[in-house]
Amino acid sequence: MEDLSLHILDIVENSIRAGATYVQIFISIDEKNDLLTLEILDNGKGMNEETKLKVLDPFFTTKQGKEVGLGLPLLAQSAQLAGGKLELESKPDTGTLIYAEFKLSHPDCIPLGNVISTIESLVFINREVNLVFKFSKNNRNFTFDSFKFLNGNEGISQSRFIQLLRNKLNSGLKDILSSKIKSNTELVEANNNRSENR
Repeated sequence: MEDLSLHILDIVENSIRAGATYVQIFISIDEKNDLLTLEILDNGKGMNEETKLKVLDPFFTTKQGKEVGLGLPLLAQSAQLAGGKLELESKPDTGTLIYAEFKLSHPDCIPLGNVISTIESLVFINREVNLVFKFSKNNRNFTFDSFKFLNGNEGISQSRFIQLLRNKLNSGLKDILSSKIKSNTELVEANNNRSENR
């Protein structure tokens, strides 16, 4: 998958297929510590120890009619290629936490992609699931809760719903994302300067 938003879409869809009624997505960009992190927490059926050991194998899947399950293995690969890691915590009947970490300055760090469209699609299609989206960039934060949003926008047309949802996400993220993320080269230079000053 070529960007983070596609990984989010795949993992959240898997969470919902696993019976999740609550999914929290947290993206953090921390330029000072050279980190991009993604956390996805759900209250789905969870995994036992045997499944947790197999889930990063691309030739293992729990989906009926499929022979491969590439979602988590590809996310793990993307994280590792960018000098990061993937961690997984899960308990049966409790839920799952997926944590992926990427080094921002690494040339293989994947782009965010169209996170707004991904969240928009997930909320629109899964209105029965409480989707909480949190975004942080250098300690500037935005939180969106789909149930709170839906509570104030019941009974409106689909086109109006999508317009209001898009406006809410765009206005919440505009200021945070408008402050430019440093390029990989700028981050490498900043890290080298920090190392030299120690």
